[in-house]
Amino acid sequence: MSDSWLPNRHSSHIVDTQAKNILRITLPQEWLLRELSENDYGIDFLLEFVSSKNRIIGQIAAIQLKGTASSNLNEDDGRHNVAVRTKALNMWLGYEVPVFLILVDASAKQVYSKSIEHETRKAPFRYKRTDIEKVTFTFSSCDQLEPAGLTHQYLYAKRLRQLDHELPSLPSLHKDFHRLFDERYGRDGHMAVDGDGSYDPSRSHGEHKYERQIRSLYNRVHRVSTLLAVEWDVPTIDEIVSNGACYSKWGSEMYEAQFSVAMSHLDAKMQQVYVKLRELIACYREHWMHTAPELVSFADSALPALTELTWQERQAVFEDLR
Repeated sequence: MSDSWLPNRHSSHIVDTQAKNILRITLPQEWLLRELSENDYGIDFLLEFVSSKNRIIGQIAAIQLKGTASSNLNEDDGRHNVAVRTKALNMWLGYEVPVFLILVDASAKQVYSKSIEHETRKAPFRYKRTDIEKVTFTFSSCDQLEPAGLTHQYLYAKRLRQLDHELPSLPSLHKDFHRLFDERYGRDGHMAVDGDGSYDPSRSHGEHKYERQIRSLYNRVHRVSTLLAVEWDVPTIDEIVSNGACYSKWGSEMYEAQFSVAMSHLDAKMQQVYVKLRELIACYREHWMHTAPELVSFADSALPALTELTWQERQAVFEDLR
């Protein structure tokens, strides 16, 4: 029987198989790459990261895989375009886990990746469209996949989602901090902040109002610092109280001197937060102008450290909040 009467395997199917095999070899063998074989709606694999000690850590990413046998990405100025259906991209943006578009150059045995979270925020008006059927992602040599880099991109993609949700509340945190600073900073250090008696957060009858507020602000500044990758080197409120007990009679109660120390620490940390905020806005300005224009205006404003201002200068700043 002639070969012409036998079925052919399409070259695209061969490239797909090669792409899957190359991807599996490229990723650390301890990672779990689960293929979704039924009804592919734009996600080919679920990737579960495993720690260096082979611990299952519950960190999962989604992958859409594209293979090519004719890429020139191995050249210095190489580029390769991958078209994606707009409907699939819209699904990725609402997916429960971060999505990566991965391109495998089967001929050069090279793997490239793009974080959908990063790319769509970097150029939102290019990708978040409903008037076209497809959008194009352009891969270059700088997109070459490294396992450590993929882990970093995954964690960053998760953080971008959190920042979208929580960062617009930063101006509110700024106002709350300034109001408390205006009311309490620099008062008579030998006075108890809220009268006699150690702070007890389980009490609900209104005592220790200002200590509750400083502890709440501390936690809020800590959280936004973590989201913006600002190093947290601020002592806890309890450490500030303990280390600032100049007199034995103070015990575990917070005095105005310790309250002002806590405010000074938070003031310095907020300055680092503002720097990171401006860097983030600069990276994704179009995205933030569309989703949180007030946040962009806030980031563009002068946000001085209160502890570095004179009393008169601080009053001018506080006046804008009244």
